[in-house]
Amino acid sequence: MDLYLDEKLDKGRVQSARAESSTETAEPELERLRSRQSRIRELERDREDLLESYARIIPEQLDALLPEERHRIYKMPNLCVIGYQDGSIELTWTYEGFSRSW
Repeated sequence: MDLYLDEKLDKGRVQSARAESSTETAEPELERLRSRQSRIRELERDREDLLESYARIIPEQLDALLPEERHRIYKMPNLCVIGYQDGSIELTWTYEGFSRSW
């Protein structure tokens, strides 16, 4: 900036240097954000796989419980099951801020 102010450097070179500096700063930040987005997508896939795994295992385990125990388990995640006349079932649950519907 001093060189520009002393008129020893033209405006075009100052703008070019400024753009280079911005690019050098922005590129690592963009890479960090891309990496973070990738990790988030990976965690979301893992979450879905885990939920599907539990969804397959849990019904068998619940069937083995006494009705009182099963009721206590259903209340823990705020489980709500609605049966419709057409035979379909809606299941929703919430646990520590996470909500899921089927």
